[in-house]
Amino acid sequence: MLDIKGLNVLRRNAEAFIRADPIMVTLERTTKVESGAGGFVKSGPTALPPQRFRLVPWKRRLTDFTARTANGAIPVTQYALVGNVRVDINRDDRFTYQGDVYIVDSLEPKTADRSRSDRVVALLRTEVSDKNPPVV
Repeated sequence: MLDIKGLNVLRRNAEAFIRADPIMVTLERTTKVESGAGGFVKSGPTALPPQRFRLVPWKRRLTDFTARTANGAIPVTQYALVGNVRVDINRDDRFTYQGDVYIVDSLEPKTADRSRSDRVVALLRTEVSDKNPPVV
């Protein structure tokens, strides 16, 4: 079990990693609200205040991610956002960076209680279509 001093060292290291090559991201969040007919509808999107992250390529050793479009399979580089434990980010949040739309696929840690974590990592997917092909 990690003590508080060790956790603070890891948090300072994570913060230095983010500060070395930061980007400011304005996340957009949609929420589900009751429709009144027994179901839910999406509301929004609501823009959150800009937050500092680091965008890093995410490569899994044994997978090669490709997007299937009408033009054929297109290789897509996956990315992850690394932020400090205080960032406000949820699954399905989205943002635009350099003309590409990114959507949060999953978060680590998987719990809202980040008191024992040193950072937040969000795995991303790009919104790929024939109208918005990925830049390779």
